[in-house]
Amino acid sequence: MPRIRSQSQSFNLYASKNTATGQMSGDGDILQIHRLTSIGGPEWTYERAPINVIGKLAPLTRDTTDSPTVSVPFSYYLTDFQNEFNLGLDIQTTGPEVGALSGILTKSPGKDEKNYFILISPEGIDAVTRSGASTSDYVLGVGNGLITNYSIEASVGDYPTASVTVEGLNLKGEAGKVGVTGLPVTNWFASPAIYPSSGTQVQTNESYFRLPSGSAGHASKPFILKPGDINVDLQTANYASGLFADTTTASFNIQSFNVSFDLARDPIQSLGSRYARSRELTFPIDVNFTVEALAGDLKAANLREFVCNPLSQTAVITMRKPDCANNGTIQTRITLKGLTLQSEAFSIDAGDNQSVSLTWLGSIGAPDDTVNNIFLSGVTSY
Repeated sequence: MPRIRSQSQSFNLYASKNTATGQMSGDGDILQIHRLTSIGGPEWTYERAPINVIGKLAPLTRDTTDSPTVSVPFSYYLTDFQNEFNLGLDIQTTGPEVGALSGILTKSPGKDEKNYFILISPEGIDAVTRSGASTSDYVLGVGNGLITNYSIEASVGDYPTASVTVEGLNLKGEAGKVGVTGLPVTNWFASPAIYPSSGTQVQTNESYFRLPSGSAGHASKPFILKPGDINVDLQTANYASGLFADTTTASFNIQSFNVSFDLARDPIQSLGSRYARSRELTFPIDVNFTVEALAGDLKAANLREFVCNPLSQTAVITMRKPDCANNGTIQTRITLKGLTLQSEAFSIDAGDNQSVSLTWLGSIGAPDDTVNNIFLSGVTSY
């Protein structure tokens, strides 16, 4: 039966556990991204410029020295940091603090460049029951994908969400494969990854893959986190504070927050290579932290003194699993160190409450930098 349309229940998203050009031949080599709320694209662009010469009105051809770009933005309900772990971020569970981008910065295997897969099931059938093992399924593979943007936001009256943008070098679509649960390898899917230096397709036996069966997540995984279980700690002297807004009192009612960073990539070109040989991170990597709140008490302050002596601050955001005692187990903790207050904006409308917007800027340092960094800790497995 032809697929006339595809609705949201027909989609699952996966990320490879290993490096894009590495092994994927097994269910444990590919990990599902849970609690999805949107998948944008995939969208690909390959812009070609006209090659004009004297004596001819129309261009000889259209060509480019750039490589194609495949973009996949997606978002999901933040319930723990299992998705982040699957995407390659470092999640602290025990031991000394480790920056969230440590593995990406050091190019640890399976941390940075990955393959991503979008499973599309037939109309009217939930994707969580599928694995691409039927010819009526369809799998889109994004090869050599890198995270270029990550953000977390939460607000009163809504659920906390995370948003991610991945950019890759190749996009490959295949109909479902009958018999992917066993050999021969020819019944598996072919990797979407390429070798950037030559532009050729990766075709080793270990690169053929099958998708694991979809699921709604482990039984112990919370369905959702709620605004009432989120604490943004700005209330102690050592933690992030406004200049005039008094964040240490109960009258400072936070309405929303946003944490985000961009991972801009510098393509390293070389003669003899069809694609960029690598796409290296561009430094510095800034972390933006914004809080919107109802302005309560104000405190004595002088902007001139702040300009002469800006303070380095810390913010801690904790989210707990919902329970009736309002004291559930901690699911996620975000620690932002080395923040500097960038702006403070008050506003008031007739008949409304005064609000204040505070923006801090931080940096992501080296893996062992415990002064300027973002640290994520939480649940990564069940």
